[in-house]
Amino acid sequence: LTAAAAAACEAASSAGLPLLQAEGEAAVCEAAEEARAALVEEVAELDPDGEVADLFLAEEAVPAATLAAAIRQLALCSAAVPTLCGASLRGVGVEPLLDAVAAYLPSAEERPAPLLSPAGGGGGEGGGGEG
Repeated sequence: LTAAAAAACEAASSAGLPLLQAEGEAAVCEAAEEARAALVEEVAELDPDGEVADLFLAEEAVPAATLAAAIRQLALCSAAVPTLCGASLRGVGVEPLLDAVAAYLPSAEERPAPLLSPAGGGGGEGGGGEG
């Protein structure tokens, strides 16, 4: 159906709330729940010592905030790359993409300082030496 319907399904599911569904929405909610379960399992495998892994192994529900924090930590240490799909020409998925950039990727202050070599330092590509 729509991304909003899938988000509502995920929010209700992660909160443990029942959700009344129309016929067409049932398949979307089921697909969203399966995708979320696969995401939780993957995050648990990538960070076996984390909170998501503990909840997954205990077969407990993983809160959305806990999952988002774990994904952010995996992205910050380059263990995972959050991937989203969309169509910018039609404006589909642009807002979730921008939200994901803000939520999961490091800010300028969180990135390490770049390693710089002196200008004209010689060897290597783009090193500024004579060629």
